[in-house]
Amino acid sequence: MYRWDFNVVWQYWDLFMYGLWLTVVYTAGSIAFGVVIGLLTCAARLSGWKILIAIARVYQEIFRCTPLLVQLLWFYYAFPLLVGLSIDNRVAAMLTLSLYVGAFYAEIFRGGILSIDKGQREAAAAIGMSPWQSMTRIVMPQAIKRMLPAFINQSVIQFKNTSLVSVISVADLAYMAAVVNGQTYRPLESYTVMALLEARKVRKSYGALDVLKGVDLSLGRGEVVALIGPSGSGKSTLIRCLNMLEVPTGGEVLFRGGKVGRKFRDAPGLTGFGTLRRHVGMVFQHFNLFPHKTVLENVTEGPIVVCKTPKAQAQELALDLLAQVGLADKRAAYPAHLSGGQKQRVAIARALAMRPEALLLDEVTSALDPELVGEVLAVIRRLADAGMTMAIVTHEMAFAADVADRVVFLDQGTIAVEGAPDETIRNPANERLKAFVSRFNN
Repeated sequence: MYRWDFNVVWQYWDLFMYGLWLTVVYTAGSIAFGVVIGLLTCAARLSGWKILIAIARVYQEIFRCTPLLVQLLWFYYAFPLLVGLSIDNRVAAMLTLSLYVGAFYAEIFRGGILSIDKGQREAAAAIGMSPWQSMTRIVMPQAIKRMLPAFINQSVIQFKNTSLVSVISVADLAYMAAVVNGQTYRPLESYTVMALLEARKVRKSYGALDVLKGVDLSLGRGEVVALIGPSGSGKSTLIRCLNMLEVPTGGEVLFRGGKVGRKFRDAPGLTGFGTLRRHVGMVFQHFNLFPHKTVLENVTEGPIVVCKTPKAQAQELALDLLAQVGLADKRAAYPAHLSGGQKQRVAIARALAMRPEALLLDEVTSALDPELVGEVLAVIRRLADAGMTMAIVTHEMAFAADVADRVVFLDQGTIAVEGAPDETIRNPANERLKAFVSRFNN
């Protein structure tokens, strides 16, 4: 059993603090520059001048639709070859981060402005206000309130994104964590502050069918991410790839900052499937309970067989979890004697019995009768309130908007929109997303 060693943290405290300081500097600097870039890009998109609109759209599409990792490598290695000048890695990092977040800020600003009813501008014009007066005194004060949640969420994501600058040898917090881990072989202490689970340019194909087309997704500790989108968009395939139940055709999955390999057991520099799955739980659409075992045995099987937990201790934990999901009285029952909602709550308890660091939930209410959905959502809501890291594939739009820190809209195997619930579900600016969400609102 892994035991936490505080001495590792104290021994390398200076390194961690230096890395954290650089991370804060890059975050604050890129946000400041990004706001300026975002405002200028937003102004260009709303200017009505076709050439400015075209330039702004090209910039946004490039920086929003390509992985940040690729952009960092391009600015540091390829761009100097084109212009004939060398670029310091710190300058390349700040420039790339600023351009990257500026593209997202521009869409947040534009969406907030366009969300204000046209009648507000007309009313301002009717009393003689100039377009500038209308924008600064009427539109913007209302739009800022709508922009703020999405802006804050994107800024938090930017803080996490700074971990990627370590690929060009910038000594941020991620870089320092890797240094400490290389010297101490204590990954848990070294990577506690890192993103927990990441997909980088993950592709998945079945023959000629491309289900995932280079998807980038990060899941931070304590974060709840809702994955939404039409059937066949790749949502379930993506979270199955995160748990390596589906092995990606291309790209890579990272756990605690380290690459996940293609074999069950750990290898030098690679985390094995087994280690990943012990720490990242999965709850399935169709429950997948073991039909020949009782409810209690379903929940204790993993801790006893995989974690080698003593039976009495595993049963004590299982009974506590079953009580939390309201099924302590069903411990001796078999799955065939349970309702759909009860089966799903047992499945959640089974996943939690492994004491996971993250939980992946794949459309856990779609196979349930409508009257049973609420009891399962209530359990998930309590987990979110308790700080459990979760990625949830769902068609429950109101629930996703309520519990998620971030919503990811997948369409045709790519992430089409990513942002806070206010800008994705409650007030979407993207037309494809708006059409999708409206079907559920209606």
